[in-house]
Amino acid sequence: MSRANKKNISRRNIIAFLLTGVSSYALSGIIHADSKPILRPKFDVNRSAYEIRKLLRFAPRNSDVSFVVADTQTGEILESHNPLRSLPPASVIKTITGFYALETLGPDFTFETKLIATGPIIDGVLDGDLILIGGGDPTLDTDDIYGLCKLLAEYKIKSLTGKFAVYSSDWPSFNSIDSDQPSHLGYNPSLSGLNLNFNRIFFEWKLKRDTYTLLLEARGLKAKPTVNGVNVLISDTIPTVFEYKSDSNKETWIVAKSALGKEGGRWLPVRNPELYTGQVFQKLALDRSIELPDPKIIYKMPKGDVLVAHKSEILSDMTKDMLKHSTNITAELLGITASKDSSLVTSLASSSFRMGRWLEDKYAVSDISLVDHSGLNDQSTISSNSMVRVLSDSKMQTQVKPLLKEIPYRRKKGEPIFGGETKIVGKTGTLHFVSGLAGYIDNSKGRNLTFAIFVSDMRKRRNLEKNQKESPRGSTSWNNSARYFQRLLINRWCRTYT
Repeated sequence: MSRANKKNISRRNIIAFLLTGVSSYALSGIIHADSKPILRPKFDVNRSAYEIRKLLRFAPRNSDVSFVVADTQTGEILESHNPLRSLPPASVIKTITGFYALETLGPDFTFETKLIATGPIIDGVLDGDLILIGGGDPTLDTDDIYGLCKLLAEYKIKSLTGKFAVYSSDWPSFNSIDSDQPSHLGYNPSLSGLNLNFNRIFFEWKLKRDTYTLLLEARGLKAKPTVNGVNVLISDTIPTVFEYKSDSNKETWIVAKSALGKEGGRWLPVRNPELYTGQVFQKLALDRSIELPDPKIIYKMPKGDVLVAHKSEILSDMTKDMLKHSTNITAELLGITASKDSSLVTSLASSSFRMGRWLEDKYAVSDISLVDHSGLNDQSTISSNSMVRVLSDSKMQTQVKPLLKEIPYRRKKGEPIFGGETKIVGKTGTLHFVSGLAGYIDNSKGRNLTFAIFVSDMRKRRNLEKNQKESPRGSTSWNNSARYFQRLLINRWCRTYT
């Protein structure tokens, strides 16, 4: 059956239930209710629809809104608005990515970065090549490279007869997550099998006596090496704040002098992460009196002996950090790794399509279209109905729900709005003119709820020029309005259903 036919059948089956403001439609196939009847308080459907219409006035003007709230135990949909409308979830999709990775790879899965030698070590000289091999670890940082160099020094290697190389060809490489985003945004990095510091480098500047001091560092806690492969220049003439140029061995950032001010700092993306990682390793190895030639990228895996290796934290811990800090590169590489395990991955679109098919097969949802795993690209869409359907899965609640951070809805003075009995956990998602929130409302003495709220104004977003996308006019007030509307909905659901 084609995807389009599946979608039409799905809509025909449930459209009658979901077009009203309030629905008793249940998420069938996900939750199996107890055979005993469930006692519910008297509920005024008309009154509820009236309240929802009033709340919709607080949503950003001319924006699309889709939401569903359901009983976690029974799957009964308590309230909904445009539940089948597919909208960009932004970072909310990371909950599904984390679940996809945990289900496919297992919670104890780890990434491994290795150093191999192609020859023997004789009197402090490695007679052959030293190869740094990436294993797709999205969290590898400078301190981890520092640790590898420390372990390598135990072999008392001082030099090589061959080359120092980096290898990650078992993994697809992508220049960025979303090509429509400005090139200088640190949250839109490149992706590779060998990554470092979330594929970013820290740029710091300071004005002293009309002269700028510029610094680029691969910052860690134990070391802050500079590298030769990335540099920055100041210009009085470029029309934008940042421009990017590169060749096979060097990346150059050009920054407008007028935008710098007296001092400051920010993370800039690195577009050649393999060389960047190799250069950091070379620099830190020299601190251990190990002299290595400039790193070279190789595309064929050599034979050799593993000297040292670094294992990442386990996947469940990595997923928790990813959901807490909403790191795009982690989400993308978790999704790619899970897809790579079972199919050929040649692009982010092919990997995310694989995740979408996994969702369709598992939950029979058809109103989902994914082009990435992080939600950074606004072409990834899902309906609130499908989102709640996935969140209602018992395995999702077992594996991902405990990893979600608490949503602290509080009064102005700081006290909780609903008292200590109600706990809200979830994942937020924010792009300019796009806002999402999905998760769970638990009450120790009442009904537990699962919800998803998506709000977007794609007309405003599509009208943005590329150089406006870092901080477009009106975006902050729009997103604040969307979050306020989400808060009003949650307040209502807590009062009404818990």
